[in-house]
Amino acid sequence: SIQNAPEQIESYERLAWILNRRMDRPSDADKTIDELVEANPDSFQAYLARWRYRKATPRNSNIDEIGQDVLRAMELAPDDVEVLLEAAELAAAKGNLDEALDILQRGIQLNLKDARLYVGLSKIELLQGNKETALRFLEQGLAETGDNADLIWLRANLLIDLNKVEDARNLIDRLRTTASDDSLVSFLDSRLLMK
Repeated sequence: SIQNAPEQIESYERLAWILNRRMDRPSDADKTIDELVEANPDSFQAYLARWRYRKATPRNSNIDEIGQDVLRAMELAPDDVEVLLEAAELAAAKGNLDEALDILQRGIQLNLKDARLYVGLSKIELLQGNKETALRFLEQGLAETGDNADLIWLRANLLIDLNKVEDARNLIDRLRTTASDDSLVSFLDSRLLMK
């Protein structure tokens, strides 16, 4: 499908992963993921695909080099949430946490309903040791997105860390009705038992 439809980004990605992981042909995999970008030079999705592939393979560890794909994606689609999430990840990986926060805040201005942005903001605040600020971002995200299981879980987990057991218990009860994975609830229940 790659030869007949070069815009089929997922086909390139799939082939690269098969070549890399199942067939132990990493150089062919790298060539395939590069051909994806060559065939789609104006596609931010192509650059993001190559970025995700490269950051997941150990031979591509130079963050400045592989991060160029994210920067190109930002040029092509500066308001796309996927691009902003990856740009924030790149900034955080380079140690630029304030830049990552700014990028995610911009994402929220563009799309209030995307829970991943609030998750990202809270995780960066946690990296900086700002648990209360992280908690506020998670609460803001829940107010905007409703019963998002990821936000509920992260908030409940953080409340347990902060010894706010009753608040955590209420969120865990809420999570029981929204989580598709019972292990999330079981983990939090176990943490509560240890308090």
